[in-house]
Amino acid sequence: MHVKLLKFLRRFCVVIFFIFIAAFMLLVGYFFVSKLILKQEVPFLFGKGTIVAVSNSMEPSISAGDLLIIEQTENYDIGDIVVFENDGLIMTHRIVALKDREFVTRGDSVEDADDNLLSANEIIGKVTSNLQGIGNVVLFFQSPVGIIIVLCIVLCIWILVKKCQKIAKNKIKTFL
Repeated sequence: MHVKLLKFLRRFCVVIFFIFIAAFMLLVGYFFVSKLILKQEVPFLFGKGTIVAVSNSMEPSISAGDLLIIEQTENYDIGDIVVFENDGLIMTHRIVALKDREFVTRGDSVEDADDNLLSANEIIGKVTSNLQGIGNVVLFFQSPVGIIIVLCIVLCIWILVKKCQKIAKNKIKTFL
């Protein structure tokens, strides 16, 4: 009975590992295709997307290096923090007023409102969550060094799983 339990646990761990790796690879592949091939500035999955704040114009609410979760919606209100494109740059500012059915936006740490008014269809999405500092980690793992580190970690885990399988197999043989 003990041998069967060890075999089951070994197989279970390997299956969980491969499910995790497959899900991770699918997610990375989706974002890769969305950003690089389809040229989407902000890839969305199930109506949610992520961006990394790169400036401090929204301090103290949002700092550079924060990971922002954004949601696609049709309804925006004064006070919402929204993401939009302005002259080829992705910006995150707060809606501060409504003027002629268009939105006036401004960064929290800036005195003056933005020059351009936004219609609802120009807004990419509304910020729903802010994961402080996590964006720096995301940016690192998108860099060439970060990608190499992730591949090395996956390789090390793969080798560790194979070694554990071999050790477990030898223990089962000696146990019998």
